[in-house]
Amino acid sequence: MQFKIIKESELAPKMFEFHPVWAEYYEPDDLEDIISWGYDRESVKSDLFSKHDGSDHAYYTVPIERFPPNNIRFFTLANLFTKSGIKLKGTVMNSGQLVIEIFLDDNRSIALSCYPDLYDLNKHELNKVATELNLDPLDLEEIRFQTTIVDQDGFPIEGFFRLVNDSK
Repeated sequence: MQFKIIKESELAPKMFEFHPVWAEYYEPDDLEDIISWGYDRESVKSDLFSKHDGSDHAYYTVPIERFPPNNIRFFTLANLFTKSGIKLKGTVMNSGQLVIEIFLDDNRSIALSCYPDLYDLNKHELNKVATELNLDPLDLEEIRFQTTIVDQDGFPIEGFFRLVNDSK
């Protein structure tokens, strides 16, 4: 794997074809993790800081053999399945507990959260996804996800992601 650092604004769906796991540079300890993987401190530090600009954070590839990183946020390429079984591509954040992203094309995606306070926003975003991908919005209310990457216990990262509140 070629180690790569990019700006958040460059982290498009096509970058997950280059490598399936990306982490957000969030705190100085992240640099220590990268150095522990055998990369040169000064080179990585220089590249990270040139790409990390205010809210446009730096993102970097995570070697599969070093997965999961100690990082606060990492994103893993995933197969996403609608309620009816239609396969989509996207990512899950960490182990899929909070955020998924559905790829619309090579350059665009829509992020969704299972946080209940964001269900109304999800409905709006799911309608965008449904329109873009010619799907029924109701088919997107629950997404099953599955990655080829295994967690620290040796199991693939997989699960279900509920995106709307049934009681509304």
